[in-house]
Amino acid sequence: MVTYRLKDGSECIIRKATVKDAAEIVKYSNTVGGESDFLSYGRNEFGHNIDQEKQMIKEYNESLNRIILLALVHGEISGVLTFWGNCRKRLEHWGEMGISVLRKYWNIGVGTTLINYFFEWAECNHIIKKVDLMVREDNYHAIMLYKKMGFQIEGRIRMAMKKDGNYYDFFYMGKIID
Repeated sequence: MVTYRLKDGSECIIRKATVKDAAEIVKYSNTVGGESDFLSYGRNEFGHNIDQEKQMIKEYNESLNRIILLALVHGEISGVLTFWGNCRKRLEHWGEMGISVLRKYWNIGVGTTLINYFFEWAECNHIIKKVDLMVREDNYHAIMLYKKMGFQIEGRIRMAMKKDGNYYDFFYMGKIID
């Protein structure tokens, strides 16, 4: 657990999720899904119930190359970062990151803080060497953040998302961990 100061002066605590966080994570995820058209799910479409979330947190916490990080501001989950590392020995160095931030905490550094903490974890981990993510092609703020953090566009997934009858491509972005 580490405390950071955000752009607005708020304190942000970053820590690993525990099974005790499952209900709040499900609640957070169902809320954040309705706040952004850029996520792969909408409001109340998260897809995990509390027991499933507990099981996932337990599995991630038992793994050396997976992590669920929470950002807490004023005691509330303000952001979540997940990293899924592959379980196959030949692929364990690589995985996929996902991140979300509640709208009321946008643009104050929650996402940057989560990613920086994750990179510190990954570098100390000594297993993770490659991090990938997918981002909708018109999510300009996120793309700028990811580029600032060292990610590069490595490909495009055509028609990856359908929202309100419109199809959107995803950029596949990656970063090598030194």
